[in-house]
Amino acid sequence: MPKGLKQYREVTLSSGEVVKVYRVPTAVLSGIIPRPRPRRPSVEMKLATGQTQSRPIKAGDPGWEEYQEELEQWEADRAQLQRDVSLVLALRDVEIPEGCPLPSAIQQLVDSGLLPLPDNPYSRQALWLRTHVVSFTDELELDLVQQELNGVPEEVIEQIKENFRNRLLREAPEAVGSGAQQEK
Repeated sequence: MPKGLKQYREVTLSSGEVVKVYRVPTAVLSGIIPRPRPRRPSVEMKLATGQTQSRPIKAGDPGWEEYQEELEQWEADRAQLQRDVSLVLALRDVEIPEGCPLPSAIQQLVDSGLLPLPDNPYSRQALWLRTHVVSFTDELELDLVQQELNGVPEEVIEQIKENFRNRLLREAPEAVGSGAQQEK
C-alpha cells in the first residue's frame, strides 16, 4: 500500500448501516476490460503504381460508423465493469449470499433481457449490493471515498461534488440533499 494512504474508511449509508469502504487501487481498475478492444478495420487503397495498400479506416470510410458504435459500446461496458468491480472490492466485508439472489422483479428483468447482466461474478454481486445494501446516492458517496482513499486531493473531490450537485439541481432538484453521511 502506498505510504500515507488509508486502507479503508467507515461510512454510514443512507439506511443507517455502517460499512467499511476499502481502497481499490485505480491501477487495478484501469486494467479491467470486458473483452478485447475492437480492432480498427482497414480499407484497401489503390496506389499510383497500381498496387493496393491497406490503411486504418477514418471518418467517412465505409465501416467507420459501425466501428465507432462498437468502440463506444466497449467503452461503456468497460466503465460499467470497472464500477461493478470497484463496488464489490470496496465493500468486501459485506456478506453476499451464495448465488446473489435478486428481488423477483429485478430477476424478471434480467431473465427477460431487459436488464442485461454481463456474465461475470462481479456484475451480479454488484447488482445484489445495489438492490440490497446501497442506494444510488450511497454509491456516489462511496465513489468519492474511493477517490479520497486513492489520494485525490480534497479540492478536486470538492469540485466533483459541486459539479454533480449543480447537475442534479438542473436535472433532478428533488434528489439534492439526500445521500450517505460519512463517519467523522
